[in-house]
Formats: sequence, structure tokens, C-alpha cells
Amino acid sequence: MGFLSGVLVFCFFLAGSKTPAQAAILSLERETVAPNSSAESFAWDPSDNGPAIAFNDSGTLKYAKRGAGGWSTTAVAQMSASSNATVSLAFDPISNRPLIAYSTPSLAAATFDGAVWSTQTVDARMASGISLGFDPTDRRARISYFVSTPTISVLFAAYDGATWTISTVFGQCGSNPLMEQLVDRKSS
Repeated sequence: MGFLSGVLVFCFFLAGSKTPAQAAILSLERETVAPNSSAESFAWDPSDNGPAIAFNDSGTLKYAKRGAGGWSTTAVAQMSASSNATVSLAFDPISNRPLIAYSTPSLAAATFDGAVWSTQTVDARMASGISLGFDPTDRRARISYFVSTPTISVLFAAYDGATWTISTVFGQCGSNPLMEQLVDRKSS
């Protein structure tokens, strides 16, 4: 996956077998997924082992899934059109359905029930550097991110199946030049 002048491109190898020991690479394929995108996140869909991408398309959160007929793209929700907007895609290990954490600019989560997408605000503060995953023990969603109001803080959101609980991992960074550089790098 990569960019060509703001174009989201997915590159993959066609292989003769899915097992690494028997894989015979036939060719490298390149497909355009979205002509104008940013803040993309890639994950393999465990239900069919196919690629899926969540991305920001000029302020619209979109989800793209590659099937036998090519890429299908769905508009999920409105999000921040800012260059600092972030997206993180993961699949629920129990249902195999996608979950997307994204900035609106506040932290939000979008879930797919198999028919429609639903969204909810996780933290009303302006969020950046979003990273979504699932706890291997209880298989619940977890999101790490940072906020910069009133000071730079690294936060952690844990979902218990009904509500999100927010905790501070590292707070009150203030005007620490090293932390500001890390925040700037993660945002871009």
C-alpha cells in the first residue's frame, strides 16, 4: 500500500500458493483504491483473508474491501479533513467485523454489524496518533492516542462491551520539545 501524489494504491504479489514454503510469485499487481485519500490504515479481513483499508477521503471516512470483483468502497462517516486526521482499522477477533477508530477531530469509533455502520464518540477531546487493537485476553477493543489540549497527553481507551473507559498513560507533557517532535511526527 502506498501513495502516488495523493492516490491510494494497493500493491500485492500474486502467488501460486498461500503457504510461504510453496509460494511462487507470479507478478506484482498495483491497483488504485482511491484517487484522493489520506490517513489510511490497512488490515487483513480474517473472514476471507482479503485486504481491507480505512481512509480519509477529503473529510469522509471510507472503508474499502477487495473481493473477487475488485475493490468496493463504502462511506462510513464524516471525519476531520485536517492533514492531522488519523485512522486505525482492526478486525474484531470474535465477529471478524471491522472496527475503525478515527478523528472527527475528537476520537470516534465506527463499527459494522454486517449490514450498517454505526458511530460513537469515544473521547470528545481533539485526538491524534490513533492506534487501535484488541486485548488478547478479553478480546475487547483498545485505542491509544494523544490529545494536546490543555497539555500533550498520551491516553488509552478500553471498551468493556458497553462503554469506553479513558485513562492517562503519560500526561502533562507541556512544552517538552522532544514530545512535541514525536507528536508532530506521528501526526504527519
